[in-house]
Amino acid sequence: MSCRQNVLEAVRTEGIASKQGLMQTLFAVWFDAFVYNQIWEDPRVDLQALMLNENSRVLTISSGGCNALNYLVENPESITAIDLNSYHIYLLRLKLATLEFLPTYEQFFSFFGFGKHTENVANYEAFIAPNLNTSARQFWEGNGFFGNLL
Repeated sequence: MSCRQNVLEAVRTEGIASKQGLMQTLFAVWFDAFVYNQIWEDPRVDLQALMLNENSRVLTISSGGCNALNYLVENPESITAIDLNSYHIYLLRLKLATLEFLPTYEQFFSFFGFGKHTENVANYEAFIAPNLNTSARQFWEGNGFFGNLL
């Protein structure tokens, strides 16, 4: 099932012919194309409230991946990120591959801090792309910045 179908199934409670059903369908279409690159929750408050440790198993909504990545500081046993919008999962996979496989912090900051920095495409091809799963790689190479340059 596609991301759009997942979202539509989750939000639609009325028939398309009704005003409410039309609004639900429009929301699902809009949501499908929208990606949160960051969230606004304060991870320090979450960490304090959750009291995570190495025995914790966390289930979180992916959004831009911010919470999932922040929970790593407490070294939980596992973190599972889910989201109705698969684009958020692709963004989290990109962030994880970038953190793990780019050789330096400066390259990581350049990738997410500057975006169209001259070295980013080469770094993506050399270090990140080979470490993405097939669906995430197809997404990033078929859409937006990299899809227009590669």
